Amino acid sequence: MKRFHTRDGMGIELLQKAGVKVALMTGEASPIVQKRAAKLSIADIYLGVKDKAAKLPEFLQQHGLTAEDVVYVGDDVNDVGIMELVGFPIAVADAVEEVKAVADYITERKGGEGAVREVAELILMCR
Repeated sequence: MKRFHTRDGMGIELLQKAGVKVALMTGEASPIVQKRAAKLSIADIYLGVKDKAAKLPEFLQQHGLTAEDVVYVGDDVNDVGIMELVGFPIAVADAVEEVKAVADYITERKGGEGAVREVAELILMCR
């Protein structure tokens, strides 16, 4: 089962309106995740990615960014490698301990329960 929070969706929309590039990268290749990304108009969708760190350069090159420019939100061990490369790694409140150990920030909210909205507000406040 996959759960999405409506306020997370609004957070993504607010980021996009502010000119922030939003990407979705997941180890899953689930049609429901693809539908959610399409509904939120996320252009950069990376499904079924087993090595997320190896996929990062493609995103960076496409948008003329450096790894230091990237905020990445993770929750499980397959996120650790990419989190070690980006400028601001974030763990959701219910992330595994390995992810929390490499995070610069841990959300108050759990994944699927408003953590993305919390991150969006943090980014917009810091701009």
